[in-house]
Amino acid sequence: MATKISRELRERLVKTFLDLIIMSRLKKQPLGGYDIISLIHKELGILLSPGSVYSILYAMERKGLITGTSKQRKRVYALTGNGRKTIEKIVNNKEEIAEYLISLL
Repeated sequence: MATKISRELRERLVKTFLDLIIMSRLKKQPLGGYDIISLIHKELGILLSPGSVYSILYAMERKGLITGTSKQRKRVYALTGNGRKTIEKIVNNKEEIAEYLISLL
């Protein structure tokens, strides 16, 4: 990922928007927690701790955005209908969200 922002800022942004990043990846396919960690590391160059990822996954599950099912020895997460609606709403309003973030700064 070629970018001019610092690694620290990229890491902070990934952690801040981790729930959205996870939902966007789960939109494509169900994934396990370690699969998510690996995918974020590969795609974004940020290595997150399992604690960071699993705490977000559990919170998202409690909110009804994702559901986790046990498959063999691992838990696999998938978007719920509510999670799909949430990520679609964000994608459809991304310009407004970007403008709002810019106005905050």
